[in-house]
Amino acid sequence: MRILTAALTALFLALSPSAALAKEKMPKPAKPAMWVLKDKDTTIYMFGTIHALPKDMVWRTAKFDAAIAASQELVVEVAELDDPAKIVPFYLKLATTPGLPSIVDRVSPEKRKNVERAAQLLKIDLAQLQPYESWLAANFFAEKMLTYIDIPTDYGVDRQIVAAFKQRKLTVSGIETAEEQLGAFDTLSEKAQIFLLEGVTDELDNARAEYEELLHNWAAGDVKALKSNTEKEFDGQAELVNKLLIQRNQRWAERLAARMQKPGAVFLAVGSGHLVGKDSVQTMLKARGIKAKRVQ
Repeated sequence: MRILTAALTALFLALSPSAALAKEKMPKPAKPAMWVLKDKDTTIYMFGTIHALPKDMVWRTAKFDAAIAASQELVVEVAELDDPAKIVPFYLKLATTPGLPSIVDRVSPEKRKNVERAAQLLKIDLAQLQPYESWLAANFFAEKMLTYIDIPTDYGVDRQIVAAFKQRKLTVSGIETAEEQLGAFDTLSEKAQIFLLEGVTDELDNARAEYEELLHNWAAGDVKALKSNTEKEFDGQAELVNKLLIQRNQRWAERLAARMQKPGAVFLAVGSGHLVGKDSVQTMLKARGIKAKRVQ
């Protein structure tokens, strides 16, 4: 399982500036996928993001810039994620449960060495993680893994888009709340949480190659390959698919359908995994009689 699953909230991957292999594989020019919902007085652009990028990567296109310029409102996954003072206390409170066993004792015996090795390489104090539920531990490992493989997390499509709208003093809102997004993880069964934890601690040696594949597919706008990436993340994990994708995408589609009843132009920027495959937001919208047209 890739880093992507455990990092599904705000921790999508970034690329090290020194990753020459990824640069060589980048499609030129890049054309990340974009769709539009449109009626007589409402337009909603839908753009699949990756949450961090190399700073010298050229990915904006004329169509993307035109969509940004035409939009008066930005909708991201969770608007509050750029405010740690609001998010972190809630995040830690939600994931804290007294009396939990040690992290190593939670995973299957054959995975314990992987967890211990990952903790050592990532310089994680497992004792400090003990009070927290396994989904938070998985996300913590994922974040530290990015640092370990020299991948920055402070630059990405989302941040660039948010900055552009804030510079124009336009509205930036969330398609869901932090409570809803983090709650999707918090309500996972322990079995599902352990799957995330074991998966992210299994993949230190493959993280770079897997990210390079993901970045290439995103930049190329290859939705078929992105669909394959997403399916690999959740293979055989019905609960994860349901809670982290289907339920959230259904909720988002309902809110987008409601927004279509108001005039104006909106730019929606959410993780690309939500916009590909049979459980995508577009699929949920189609069930409501709203068709998304791909424009890039």
